[in-house]
Amino acid sequence: HAALIASGTVSLELALVGLPMVVAYKMDRLMEFIVPRIIKIPSAVLPNLIVDRPLVPEFLTDRCRPELIAKAFKALIMNEGGLRDYQLNGLTEVSTRMQAPEGNPSQTAALKIISLMQK
Repeated sequence: HAALIASGTVSLELALVGLPMVVAYKMDRLMEFIVPRIIKIPSAVLPNLIVDRPLVPEFLTDRCRPELIAKAFKALIMNEGGLRDYQLNGLTEVSTRMQAPEGNPSQTAALKIISLMQK
């Protein structure tokens, strides 16, 4: 029905199969200090970056606390405020944006290689 996951590629994998989720990830103190100073992105969650909006709730570093995660997970499962519906619609958009423009990804890659070889 829903998943609580660690931040990473699993968020994209679950998005592509349409499973709603909440993301949590706690870094060690050194990484908490370094990462925000080096990486400047609005989200660490791939589906959020793909649709360019906060689709999947994320609880990183200092926000990775049980009470916050539990509240968001409950809201997702219970569809509070239409959160589950919102996320399901957004996950469909992620899948659409990830589709190759010509056939399946393997075909697209093969056509690109053939095109490059013919030049």
